[in-house]
Amino acid sequence: MTEVQKPKKWKIMLVSWLFVYPLINVMFAIVFPLVKEQHQLIKTLVFTLILVPIMGICLPLIHKRFWNWICNTPHLFAMEKNLKEHWETVYATKTPQEVSWTQEKPRISLDFIESFQLDKSASIIDIGGGDSLLVDFLLDLGYTNISVLDISAHAIERAKVRLGEKASLVSWIVSDINDFEPSQNYDLWHDRAAFHFLTNSKDIERYVKLVSNQAINLVVGTFSTNGPLKCSGLEISQYDEISLGELFAAEGFKRIETKREDHMTPFGTTQNFVFASFSKVINS
Repeated sequence: MTEVQKPKKWKIMLVSWLFVYPLINVMFAIVFPLVKEQHQLIKTLVFTLILVPIMGICLPLIHKRFWNWICNTPHLFAMEKNLKEHWETVYATKTPQEVSWTQEKPRISLDFIESFQLDKSASIIDIGGGDSLLVDFLLDLGYTNISVLDISAHAIERAKVRLGEKASLVSWIVSDINDFEPSQNYDLWHDRAAFHFLTNSKDIERYVKLVSNQAINLVVGTFSTNGPLKCSGLEISQYDEISLGELFAAEGFKRIETKREDHMTPFGTTQNFVFASFSKVINS
């Protein structure tokens, strides 16, 4: 998992110097003539009474302003914008046979979902499922309260075109999962596409808490420790049965079942996934 890098000390010192140096020159030009006849202790006192409060107030603000550069991390808005543009480009320029995650039938996901024996009116959300065929199969099975979330509007639009009139039976949500603020709770939360792209510990923690707050049952499929290190050119996080179970157990989920899958991509390579199903432990 990618952590936020530690601040570079030399960058902190450089930013501080670039602020303090011109400040001292301004003080010499303005304040020094007013106290030049005074004793050295008085001059030092006046200078420090002015300089220290200005530094105490301004330096933290300046460090905050340049913190992403100090830590060698891109600005959050730029990261989100670039991620959005990345996926819009992928779905605008590539067919399902040109991306690795395409499945003719999401069999394990369907088996896990059906194992919960939910009512057909149960609320189900598929995270990162814009161009997945899971929604097609769920509709064919008779589920009537399905939501699909994806960061890419192109992916959502392709799914709508594919489903035709059935698209009106689905609630479509265009959103980055990091920005998602659900307006309802879900009986089942499914994710085979988005979770493993979270590589920052804070984003992962927020995701797990979001699922805990909004869902009763969970099916998650993610790249295993035997899977790829990247997908679509992006860094990913890998999990095994234990780490996946512990992560969601910390937020009150009980693991029910796990399963491995060697997913065959449309271009003949394999990617090892680990799937797990969970139910929220309800304290009486």
